[in-house]
Amino acid sequence: MLTPGANVFDINNDGCDDYIMLAQFDNNTAYPNRGMSFFISRPDGGLSIVPVANSDHFIWFDYWLSASAIAIADTRLYRAGAQYYLVSAHKTGDDLLDTQPVSFNVYQLNETHHDPGMPLYSWQVMKTFSSSRPYLSVDQAFSEIDHINLSY
Repeated sequence: MLTPGANVFDINNDGCDDYIMLAQFDNNTAYPNRGMSFFISRPDGGLSIVPVANSDHFIWFDYWLSASAIAIADTRLYRAGAQYYLVSAHKTGDDLLDTQPVSFNVYQLNETHHDPGMPLYSWQVMKTFSSSRPYLSVDQAFSEIDHINLSY
């Protein structure tokens, strides 16, 4: 759904273009991190950055085990009807080099103009669940998203 660079979507369904930046964070390892940032258009022509849920960061990163093709965390954007959802997957367990369960969080964009000091937009967790079976990489586990209803 996303390509490297600026991606234009109307994430909050207000009729204005919003932006998702997909870029690489090269940290001199075999697998540089892929990062995602969200920007919502404001009525004054500016942009509001959407922070990462439960964090003080503004970029969603994927995480790979060094020198391997095993992703232990990733976040992807999905669309169900007119609504966009952000889904994060995290491999859980003691041995991340082996197949392990994957926990998912489904986020929905929330808008608030009533709380001083709070961002205008934020990602709010609306659903959590675990994979139906263990996976070696979260990339494989995302196949389960196609079989669930994201909207409730």
